[in-house]
Amino acid sequence: MLKKPELLAPVGAYENLIAAVQNGADAVYFGGKFFNARHFSENFTDEEIVKAIDYCHLRGVKAYITLNTLVTDYELKEVFRFLQLIYKEGADAVIVQDLGLAKVIREYFPDLNIHASTQMTLHNSEAISLIKQLGIKRVVLARELSLFEIQEVKKKTGIEIEHFIHGALCISYSGQCLMSSIIGQRSGNRGKCAQPCRLPYRLIKDEKEIGENLGEYLLSTRDINLSAFLPELIKAGVDSFKIEGRMKRPEYVATVVKVYRELIDLYFNDPQNFRVSEEQDRKLREIFNRNFSTAYLLGKPGQELMSYQRPNNRGVFVGRVVGYDERKNSVRVKLEDRLEEGDGVEIWVKKGGRVGVEIGSLYRGKEKVDRAEKGDLVEFYLPERVFPQDRVFKTSSRRLLEEARESFTREREIRKFPLLAKVIARRGEPLRLILSDGFGHRVEVESEYVVETALKHPANLKYLQDQLNRLGNTPFSLSETVAEGLEEGVLVPASELNKLRRKAIEKLSAMIINKYKRQITSQKLFLPVSNKQKQNIFKLTVKVGSNEAAINALRAGADIVYLAGERFFKKPYNYAEIFSVKKDYQEVWLHVPRITKDQELELFFEEMQKDHNFSGILAGNPGIIFYANKFGYRLAADFSFNVFNSLTEVVLHGWSIDRATLSLELSFKMLKETARFAGMAKEAVVFGDLPLMVSEYCVIGSVAGGMTREKGCGKACFLGDYYLKDRLGVKFPVKTDQFCRMHIFNNKKLNILKNLSEFTELPGIEYLRLELPAEDPDKVYKVVEIWRKEIKRLNNLGEKYEPEITSLETLKHLYPEGFTTGHYFRGAE
Repeated sequence: MLKKPELLAPVGAYENLIAAVQNGADAVYFGGKFFNARHFSENFTDEEIVKAIDYCHLRGVKAYITLNTLVTDYELKEVFRFLQLIYKEGADAVIVQDLGLAKVIREYFPDLNIHASTQMTLHNSEAISLIKQLGIKRVVLARELSLFEIQEVKKKTGIEIEHFIHGALCISYSGQCLMSSIIGQRSGNRGKCAQPCRLPYRLIKDEKEIGENLGEYLLSTRDINLSAFLPELIKAGVDSFKIEGRMKRPEYVATVVKVYRELIDLYFNDPQNFRVSEEQDRKLREIFNRNFSTAYLLGKPGQELMSYQRPNNRGVFVGRVVGYDERKNSVRVKLEDRLEEGDGVEIWVKKGGRVGVEIGSLYRGKEKVDRAEKGDLVEFYLPERVFPQDRVFKTSSRRLLEEARESFTREREIRKFPLLAKVIARRGEPLRLILSDGFGHRVEVESEYVVETALKHPANLKYLQDQLNRLGNTPFSLSETVAEGLEEGVLVPASELNKLRRKAIEKLSAMIINKYKRQITSQKLFLPVSNKQKQNIFKLTVKVGSNEAAINALRAGADIVYLAGERFFKKPYNYAEIFSVKKDYQEVWLHVPRITKDQELELFFEEMQKDHNFSGILAGNPGIIFYANKFGYRLAADFSFNVFNSLTEVVLHGWSIDRATLSLELSFKMLKETARFAGMAKEAVVFGDLPLMVSEYCVIGSVAGGMTREKGCGKACFLGDYYLKDRLGVKFPVKTDQFCRMHIFNNKKLNILKNLSEFTELPGIEYLRLELPAEDPDKVYKVVEIWRKEIKRLNNLGEKYEPEITSLETLKHLYPEGFTTGHYFRGAE
């Protein structure tokens, strides 16, 4: 028998909470003022969180709290205080990104459910099986998985699966996007994404723009809408249907939740007749859409994923302009769909952008009308000139907004739980009332009033029922009333019965709410204490992406060479050639990419089982860890693990990882805290390519190659070098790997050579990395040679070290576009 999935709604403010609950959500997710991935939502104060949790529990709704950002050691103490609050108040689960935070919850609050955020980038079965060891009960899968892949993950892991079914879609794998962080100093991993993907870009090849006719928003995705595929997701084993939208208004939440509530219930009540009605589809489009897609559920959609022409609400097409009267400032429109007074419309003008207005008065001929239908010719005020055949879109529906608003502003609640009432009215005894709800909750209250004989109007059952059923502003309704003592002809004053009803409802409500409350046993959080001396002997590591680059890095003196798992040159490595130039002190490690789906992991498993003599595995995601341990490889974690605090290091150490590459978003100041765990060696990236995002969507294949769900890309990425140029003229390199994933890099290389002595003050950092997976082999040799010399000098001089001028000048000559120091002096906001 199929399990009915939970409907999980977004809540960015208290009014949104009411909208979600009253329209049928089974669970809601929301955050406090800090440490959640929607920092710019209104969010909740501590007092509001307590109130919200109680509101949910009284109405049978689960409350999930978002703590889905990366946190530093310094911040962990405040997070711990917040965890104590939500634990005590009965939160049903916490949604987390940070592995260290998951460890805290498991150890200090073991009966608080942990849900792994989509920010954890969980996309393969092996990774999910491993993180289950952290006590994680549910995973929010990466949105890039297909229906088949979702089904396979469920089959292989058995874990609870939460999947996004509606709302905005990130172009990058969540948790692996540094674009906002690097270019805008607002980190998505810290809940402050500035959404640079919604800005205009141009695709450039050989200094020429490609695909200019498609539109300028080349990284702006359509919204997900999986309403038509709910049956398939249910059969695949998805446990929770998640709606995105904590930044949206309450009317949006009310509308989308209500439609999906209807659809889920329809499928389980009448599966043979399941379909999304025209009215339901209309509501989803009218409330907000950037056009819709099914994301990657049915495979890679190419252009059909994207909203190239605009990054915000598209609205619903309702007609075309017939003419414009400049004298009256009015527009005539031939309708293709319904339009009403109070609707918001936007006209896409061929010349001059877009013109928007809210319709004040609507005319059909000379007749003023409230509403017009398809085929009507209507006229309304518009302050700016438009032209015949310009398209008209409805961007807001007055009727829909009013209907949605009424659902969460009305005094009488929509969501009601039936109660059984029993009145005991025996003469000479106190009047008593017993309420029970069918879920095991039962309360009994007693009045000071002693029941008397009625002189005129003895109480009857209907009278009792009418008085007790006055439950309008509560989440309860009266389903049945029974009574004892009425046969004695007793007097039951309405005032006494009303007092008892209010008293019983308060007692019952308190009983329901209090059963979720918990006692706090852990009062203090303990962090690792560093007992390690400052590290003054550094090793040079280099990640490269080609055979020739690996050989050159070894010849130039790198201590460790990582063979990048993402091969931007599309050629396989010749391991025999690489190992033939390796000296005894040098090591060659195999890197496994941060994105490796189940079938791709198999390819790396095969390489690991061959006799290549790799010194170790640089893991880009947790999926490779079990097999690396099984085959006896040493392990290091790449920067994609987002190591932001010492407790994450402890988690990785527990997975037999010897060395962790620290997050690219940490400043020198933050590194002093993060590097405190003495049990693990640390690595820092000091030079090279800064990856801004990795995506299943390929802008080269889609824009230059014309890829759609039905049409291939023509391998356009093989035809030259591509860039995305922003509105300021900055060009960001775009590369594709052997798995056809798109990688966007920063326009400037990271270079911290001038400040290399800072690392002598940081405990535990023993490895300094050059990140050069897409670099030309000749440049690799020159860069490694410079850094080999400078690190040797650093090891000799320590904190007195300063780089040689010739080294700085040579690097400057190699990269005339200049450098960035990344986050080393500013950290991620």
